[in-house]
Amino acid sequence: MPSPADKERPFVVRNAGRESSRKSHPPPVVSEASFHTSPVDAMLYELIAVVRPGSLNEVREIARNAGIQVLRSGGVVRGYTNWGTFRLPKPTTKHQARYTDGHHFIMRFDASGPVQSAVRRTLGLDPRMIRFSVVKLGDKLEDIKDVEGKVEWTNVRKIADSI
Repeated sequence: MPSPADKERPFVVRNAGRESSRKSHPPPVVSEASFHTSPVDAMLYELIAVVRPGSLNEVREIARNAGIQVLRSGGVVRGYTNWGTFRLPKPTTKHQARYTDGHHFIMRFDASGPVQSAVRRTLGLDPRMIRFSVVKLGDKLEDIKDVEGKVEWTNVRKIADSI
């Protein structure tokens, strides 16, 4: 049975014939409170996601999970936009499957940087995702106060807009 003195003794690391002694430290604890967003550090982000085509329920579930993750961390979801299924710019291989079409949706949300990183990590691990991108639209209140949650898709270009 180990003595109480053994518990307080630092462990020994043997490294290529040399011995060094150091104390072990527990890994840092990241509390859920560190992800909560205060109004000061909230930034506006836009998530553009492409999900494998086929089931609208899969798209809903992915969008819902991303939104719930933002809300549980103290962020705000401004809105979702479903763009539907259309052809990708070039064929893409993801998880040993080749895709030429994808179901696109957009989610606009206000959150802190760590929350945005957590959403990216979650989406990156989901095998149903083909591609996604998170873009910061602004961090100053003057820039983001009038931005709506819905993103309209228009195929029509006006000649006056390009001049």
